[in-house]
Amino acid sequence: MARGRVLDRISMALPPLLRRWGSLAAIVVVATVVYANSFSSYPVLEQRHSVLGDADAAAFVPLVRDFELTRPAGDEYRVKGRTINDVAQKHKIHHLMYAAVAHGVYRGISAPLAAIGVSERAILYSVNALFGAASLILLWVLLGTVNPHRNARWPFVLLTAGSLSMWLYAAMPESWPFSGFLVLLTLLILVKSWLPWWGTAIWIGVAMLNNMTLAMLLVPLGMQLVAMDPRPGRVVARSVVASVLTFGVWLGSLWGLSFWEPDLRPDHFFGYLVWFRQFVGEPLPPLALYNWKIVISNLFFTPLVSNQADPYVPHDAIRLTFQQSGLGVVATLAVMVFLGMIAWRMVGMARQGLSGGGLPDLIRREPALMAAVYLLVDFVIILLMYPGAAFLYSAAIVALYSVMAIRAFDLRRRADLIVFGVTLALLLVNNTVQVLRFRAALAALPS
Repeated sequence: MARGRVLDRISMALPPLLRRWGSLAAIVVVATVVYANSFSSYPVLEQRHSVLGDADAAAFVPLVRDFELTRPAGDEYRVKGRTINDVAQKHKIHHLMYAAVAHGVYRGISAPLAAIGVSERAILYSVNALFGAASLILLWVLLGTVNPHRNARWPFVLLTAGSLSMWLYAAMPESWPFSGFLVLLTLLILVKSWLPWWGTAIWIGVAMLNNMTLAMLLVPLGMQLVAMDPRPGRVVARSVVASVLTFGVWLGSLWGLSFWEPDLRPDHFFGYLVWFRQFVGEPLPPLALYNWKIVISNLFFTPLVSNQADPYVPHDAIRLTFQQSGLGVVATLAVMVFLGMIAWRMVGMARQGLSGGGLPDLIRREPALMAAVYLLVDFVIILLMYPGAAFLYSAAIVALYSVMAIRAFDLRRRADLIVFGVTLALLLVNNTVQVLRFRAALAALPS
């Protein structure tokens, strides 16, 4: 019997639920285990700032373990002798939702995992692994709505699961994987119309308690408003109402919560934000050429692949990759071709859609366009406000590359299958080598 017929019979013999969700379950289980165990044995991450991927794992550990709304973790304004707990208080204020939810997950999994012999450190590192797994599940559902070529979804989920920024930030306490989860959830709310437009606006205001830059989600909401009713007056009126609702809910929530944590009061929140930017400082003007370079490389290329020796993942990671690793060069070039094809085909799709049925029809037919526009807005905001943190921010948008890829690539075509398959294989192999290099570098650091 032909091999294809044998595989078909095996597939049909499986229960329908396993046939539909088996590949996702396998990816999620393996990814969760890999994430939770990649860096949990390196205590230096809890003793120093920004050791791995510029992440503040050390400052998030006390929040995940001991979060209390009414108890400050430290003095966020301290300059001399600034401690990990002082930085933790800063993160508590600006990433409140992550701190609260992560602490709740930690409390929920601590007893059962401890009962089977899992160490406390491993439990702490399992929290973000679960957020990463939850994002992969949301991505699977979202991919089902932006899949005109009827591609298998699991390769595109695997692309996100193995990307560098997802791997790193899902493997240690940090707020960014949770931000990525919220981005995917909001796009699903929009694509599936789970909430009315004003309900989505309210939800975005709540999501901003995790990171105020999630206000950018108003952009895909605005696209949905155009698709609903393109009359300019109606779009403008609804957009204004949506913005007022979003910021009203966010600021109102900060004010309400400030009865228990005074630092959350809006004037205190923004006062500290101004102080912190002055305290940290930006070495270059926002539109300096070097900032363009680091934002482009650390938002588009490095989040997918890197292969260099510095676990910090410095701004020049792409240059160091080309200097230090032949595998990294090949993987990066493959990613460049891959992203170039996505960009070319997304632009072509947009042009064809606009010439056919206009913008409202294009948005309705091509929900992947929301991911593309959100990514571009993210690029502009980061370039103007946080160029040095581009790699950190990439963890919140790396899944969007899979959303656009499943729209741009038809894996029934040999050329598309070759480009995508080679890119995915190189990404997984290269990033495994990269993580092993980072583990060796962390092991060599004194703790």
